[in-house]
Amino acid sequence: VSTQSTGDVIRSLRSSCPKSKSLFWSGISPIVEEIKATQHLFVMESSPIVDALHDLVWCGSSSDPSGMNHTSCVYGDVSPIDDKWHGSWVSFWAAASYYYAPMVHGNVTMIFSGHPGHPSYRRSSFFGSVEMPHLDTRLINRVEVYVVPGAANEPLFERCGEKSLLLLRHDLIKQGFNPESITCTNKPQWAMHILCAYDPRYIGCQIALNK
Repeated sequence: VSTQSTGDVIRSLRSSCPKSKSLFWSGISPIVEEIKATQHLFVMESSPIVDALHDLVWCGSSSDPSGMNHTSCVYGDVSPIDDKWHGSWVSFWAAASYYYAPMVHGNVTMIFSGHPGHPSYRRSSFFGSVEMPHLDTRLINRVEVYVVPGAANEPLFERCGEKSLLLLRHDLIKQGFNPESITCTNKPQWAMHILCAYDPRYIGCQIALNK
């Protein structure tokens, strides 16, 4: 199963996305919903491209009467043969990313959080290998990058201009984005407020709330 396998279905579900509201993220899954709500942002998972098939079970079987494979489910990965995503689940997400990214326009928000063994930005991720390369630089005015820790009481694994985030800026510029249109902010206050809601007793959160 490759990304082409779901192309017809995803193309039939394509729609527009709101201007200057698109969010791309990595490493922040526990707080994505709160960020979407408080910052009024839009993610691919909210689009018709994904919503119609979001809860679909991909572990099918042509031999089992139930149509399900109850013993194993191949997640999929990038093939070393052609350097493309293969496997039913990952192929769907890769295809959805491929068709969603070119529709993004206006300002773009990117939020990253890294940890040991998992850099904030990875060229091999869905974002790095599919979404970012297919952003249309002609339609995007500004790229706003935000870096957040994994929790309110944790330090940043990487900061703007360091390690993989420096690579991110390099790749964005190489793709055609104007360097002056790319901003990066460490630990934005609005993100820390969300993290503090999960750990209100942390002294750093108490100091921030009492200011």
